[in-house]
Amino acid sequence: MSDIIDSKNNGMFDDILSMIYSAKQKAEYQVNTIIIELYWQIGSYVSERITKDGWGKSTVKELSAYILSKEPGIRGYSAQNIWRMKQFHYVLEENSQRC
Repeated sequence: MSDIIDSKNNGMFDDILSMIYSAKQKAEYQVNTIIIELYWQIGSYVSERITKDGWGKSTVKELSAYILSKEPGIRGYSAQNIWRMKQFHYVLEENSQRC
């Protein structure tokens, strides 16, 4: 193993590691962007349902329970977080109307 670590090719190997690290960073950025878009979409949907269908706390709790029952182990979709997504949507909408 020490022969590999002390190899004369370490510089070239580091180039490959740099490519790997760069790709990982790009992937993480893209995932974060997609998650932010998803949260905005969920917030938009919930806001619309509140306005059109009178959704309230109990419906959002029911939505959370439904998501968790269909996707056991999924995190981030508690009723409180869904309300935060709605607030996130609201804040972005308010700020975009000001610009």
